[in-house]
Amino acid sequence: MLPLRGMRKKLQRRAFLAGVGGTVVALPFLDIMRSPKADAQTSTTPKRYLVCFGGVSLGKGNNDFTFAPSTYGENYDLTGCMASINGAAGDMRPYISVVSNLKLPWGDLGSVPAGGRIAQFHKSSLGPLLSGMRNQGADISTARKPKADAPTSDQIVADAISSDRRFHSLQYRVQASYYRGGGATGVMSYGKAPDGSIARIDPIASPRVAYDSLFTGFIPDDPALAAERQARLAMDQSVIDLVSAQGNRLMANLGTDDRQRMEQHFDEIRALENRLKDIPDITESCYQLDDPGQDDPIETYTRVNGDGETLAMGYANEEGRAEVMVDLIRMAFACDMTRVGSLMFTHMQSYLHCGELFGANNDMHELGHSGGTLAQHDQVIDWHVKHFTRLVSTFKDTPDVEGSLLDNSALVLVFEGGHGYDPEADAERSSHSTENMAALVAGHAGGMRQGRHIDGAQRHASAPIVSAMNAVGVTGGLHEVQTRIDELFE
Repeated sequence: MLPLRGMRKKLQRRAFLAGVGGTVVALPFLDIMRSPKADAQTSTTPKRYLVCFGGVSLGKGNNDFTFAPSTYGENYDLTGCMASINGAAGDMRPYISVVSNLKLPWGDLGSVPAGGRIAQFHKSSLGPLLSGMRNQGADISTARKPKADAPTSDQIVADAISSDRRFHSLQYRVQASYYRGGGATGVMSYGKAPDGSIARIDPIASPRVAYDSLFTGFIPDDPALAAERQARLAMDQSVIDLVSAQGNRLMANLGTDDRQRMEQHFDEIRALENRLKDIPDITESCYQLDDPGQDDPIETYTRVNGDGETLAMGYANEEGRAEVMVDLIRMAFACDMTRVGSLMFTHMQSYLHCGELFGANNDMHELGHSGGTLAQHDQVIDWHVKHFTRLVSTFKDTPDVEGSLLDNSALVLVFEGGHGYDPEADAERSSHSTENMAALVAGHAGGMRQGRHIDGAQRHASAPIVSAMNAVGVTGGLHEVQTRIDELFE
C-alpha cells in the first residue's frame, strides 16, 4: 500500500457530494471555483483540534531517563527519542514545543486524587490523561479497564466547534490490532451516550474505510460515473421523500416505542442531509487524494518470554498506515469536513512488532522493558515523533483561508507513560510510571507560540491538552484538571 500522494484536483463549478442512499447534493458556488485565493477579508478562519496518542512509556526499564532535552527554551537539543524533529522535513523545532516534567498522579482505589489513576499501571493512565477525570470503579478489575469516566477532550471540543460539520469528529487508529485480543486498548475517545452514560467511540483502523468515508461523493474523473451521479441529482428528491409512503404505512403498524425509534431514525437522516446541503467554504487546498488501495494484511510473530510463554506480536505495515492516516486527517481539516480528530498511533501496551520498522525482533512494549537496547527503545519513541512531525509539516505547507492550516490548529501528542517511580511495584526508574510524562505541542491557534522546550514543573500531564483546547476557543479546564501551560502562549 502506498501513502497518499498525488496532484491536487481543483473543484469544478458543478461539484457534488453524495447524499444518503445514493442521492447527491450540489455544492454552492465557492470562491475556489473562480479564484485560487479565498477572500481573507470576508471569511472567518475555523480552528482545528487534534490529539494524538502513543501507547508506550518514555523511559526504558531501569535505565536513566533519556527522552527530554537537556536545555530549555528555543533551539533545544534533540535526544534520540526525538531525532526526527530534525529529519525529512528539515528542522521542525521552530514549529514544535516539548513540554516535559509532567505528572499524572495516582492513588489506591477509593483515594485516587483529582485527575489521577489507580496505582496499577497498564491501561489506567489513558482515561485520566485524555479526559482529566480520575479512575472510577467498584473494584480493581473494573477501575483498571481501559476507559475514560468522562468525555474526552476531542468530544468536548467537537461539541463546541465542529457540531455542524459533515463529521462531528474523526477517530483514527494506525495500529491495525492489539495483536493479543484487543477491545478497548485501541480506543482513545469517549463521549456521552443518549442515556447519559460514558460510551467508547471506536476508531477507524482501516485506511481503506477511512478513505472511502471521506471521499465518497467527490465527483470521479470517469465521465460516465460523473454523468450518472448528476442524473441522480436531477431527481431532486431526498431519501425521506422517496421512502415516505412506505414509511408511513410501516409506522401505522408499529407500537409506540418502535414508532418513536423510526421517527428518530428519519430525523437523523434528515439532519445528515441538511448538513450535506450546508457545505462549508472549501479552500484551494481541498482535493481528493489518491486511492490507498486495499489494507495490508497482518503478519504475525511470536517471542518467548522469561517464563517460557510464547507471546504474540504483529505488523500490518503500520509505517504506511501512519502516512495514510496523517494525510486523511490533513485533508479532512483542509476541506472543513470536520474540525476535530483523534489519532491513536499505537494501542496501550503496544505489541506492534518492530522488525520491519528498524530491525528489532521484538514488540514496542518489551523494548520498553528488558528487551533490546536503549537505542532501540529510543527508536520506538521516535517512530511516533516522526509521524507527528510529518503531520505538523504537512499542516505547515497547507494554505488555509488565512495563513496555513498549522496557523489555525492546535495539535498535541501524548504518551501512555513516563519514567520514574512505580507505586504498584514500589520501584524506582520504572516504565510503569506516570512521572516524567511529556507532550509535544504544535500549531498557532489562539496565539500559541511554539519552538521551545518548557519545564512542566510537575503540572498535570493533561495540562498541554487543556492548553490546546483553550487555543481553539474552549475555555476553562478538562473536568478535574484546570491547569494549562501558560508558557505556550507567552
